[in-house]
Amino acid sequence: DQVGHERNQTDYDFFVKTMDTIHVPRFYTAGNHDQSGVNNQSNVKTDDPRFGYGLYLDYLGPLRWSFNYAGYHFVGIDYTTPNGNEKKWFQWVPESALKWLAKDVQFVKKDTPIFLFTHSIDSGVSTRFNKIIQRMFVGHGHQDNTFYADDNKDGIRVLESGSMGLTYADRKPGYRIVEVGKDYL
Repeated sequence: DQVGHERNQTDYDFFVKTMDTIHVPRFYTAGNHDQSGVNNQSNVKTDDPRFGYGLYLDYLGPLRWSFNYAGYHFVGIDYTTPNGNEKKWFQWVPESALKWLAKDVQFVKKDTPIFLFTHSIDSGVSTRFNKIIQRMFVGHGHQDNTFYADDNKDGIRVLESGSMGLTYADRKPGYRIVEVGKDYL
């Protein structure tokens, strides 16, 4: 989000080529640094089709997705939204994503476990979907962590994973492998 479109395009090219060597299905969720040029204070052109989510959509697919598999419902939503015509974007789940999620879960059979993937915990998600979503997967903190949304043990259980890109000395890098089965809770 802080560099120009050419550098972002190079990074997306590298990421896709690297990920294509891993032969497993993948679904991506956009984080707060996946928009091209939104926090760049130089001459980034906001009318360039690569600006914002342009490159993300071209390389990785939709901002929102869902599917059912083996009795579970998996859903991913975007995390940032533009602030009018300014370069700066807000870091929270857009209202449009929350409305999309509400429509999506209407069609899920009752008692089907729902796993939500988004970049960071957001009170709009945790308060509106507290009794519907069983697990939320996030990565904003760049660390391996498990906690409850809004520090409420009756709330959504959140699993945060480490980063494969930006790492910190005090945080373990990596990714999370989750085995889903009948005893997922």
